[in-house]
Amino acid sequence: MKKLSGIAVIVCLSFCLASFTCTYAQNTILVDAQADDNDITGENLIFKIKENIRSSEDMKLINDESEAEFQIKILTLDPEKKGGYTTYSIVWTAKLLNGANAFLNHTVGICSSDRVDLIAINLVAKTDKIINDAQKIIREKHLKAFPEYKKNR
Repeated sequence: MKKLSGIAVIVCLSFCLASFTCTYAQNTILVDAQADDNDITGENLIFKIKENIRSSEDMKLINDESEAEFQIKILTLDPEKKGGYTTYSIVWTAKLLNGANAFLNHTVGICSSDRVDLIAINLVAKTDKIINDAQKIIREKHLKAFPEYKKNR
């Protein structure tokens, strides 16, 4: 009986370790993009940003702020209401372990309707850089707090 329970514990631990390894091996970052668009060019820009995130290998767009590791908050508007361009404001935040959001970066800009694709690509590239920089800082802080972790790697 002891041998059977010992085998069960080993199988259970092996399964848990395999699950843990698979979860962290995929390295897909969960991103929630919240948007408030008030004009057609802004709507197109937000659509393209989301499409570029969806096609990313490193990021997964989700519609659940509580599950997201990073959030992008986008506001667009056409101040003259004539169409053809939009002004945008974007804020990037990260979810902390306590559930609070930490400010990472922000930007504002102007986008004409003929530059929507290019601006969207640039903003998603900036998103990728912001996330990578945040992860690097977290890793460095972790290694300083737990130096034995580095020795065991």
